[in-house]
Amino acid sequence: HGNSLDERIRDLQPGSSLPEELERILLDVSDYMALIHARMRLNLEERDHEQAIRRKLEDCNVGEYTKNLILDNVYPMIDNLREMPLVYHKDCHPANWIIGEDNDIMAIDFEAQHSVRLPIDLAKLLNRDLTITERDKIKILNNYIRSFERYSGTKLPTGNQIYLAYLNAVIITALEAYSTGVESKKSTVVNAREVIQLIKQEYPEYYIKYRINYDSLETALERLTLLS
Repeated sequence: HGNSLDERIRDLQPGSSLPEELERILLDVSDYMALIHARMRLNLEERDHEQAIRRKLEDCNVGEYTKNLILDNVYPMIDNLREMPLVYHKDCHPANWIIGEDNDIMAIDFEAQHSVRLPIDLAKLLNRDLTITERDKIKILNNYIRSFERYSGTKLPTGNQIYLAYLNAVIITALEAYSTGVESKKSTVVNAREVIQLIKQEYPEYYIKYRINYDSLETALERLTLLS
């Protein structure tokens, strides 16, 4: 018996720091996720994010202009992700973790069809709702990095490189999850728009290099928000 991590997170007040108990749960979940990623070595085909985004936008009947604006400009984010290791795709959004009465954690709904780049599952875990602050997200991200390196015995790229790839993963997973009329899906799009602002602030040289792409995606995300 227990409830999903999704239910725990939805009870938070947006913008407030995580309660101590929930912070501990999320740190434990990130550690568990790192263990899965480090130890489950399956020879699976890499997920095609462009194809997944195209299919989602077509299923939601997004107009040609907005759809093409996204597909023509998402490639720098996908390319940046390729600098990260491939891992098993756990599909780590919060509804796929059950928290027991003693805060024991159970992972459900393993999605064994593809491998993905390391930040994808982190983006899904931390950006389904609007309630977790960026400061808390970074704390959980850093805990995951330490755990992954410990379990895998390998050294990951620098924290700055991983954080940029994680921010790009937030954009990609928001587009893959887009759906009209579903509150959590709207939240992912809002988070993706905020991430573009973070990239402008934290990685100005990188942003300038791909400014046209990010500005175009920002326009497209705004249109998707209005459609939701």
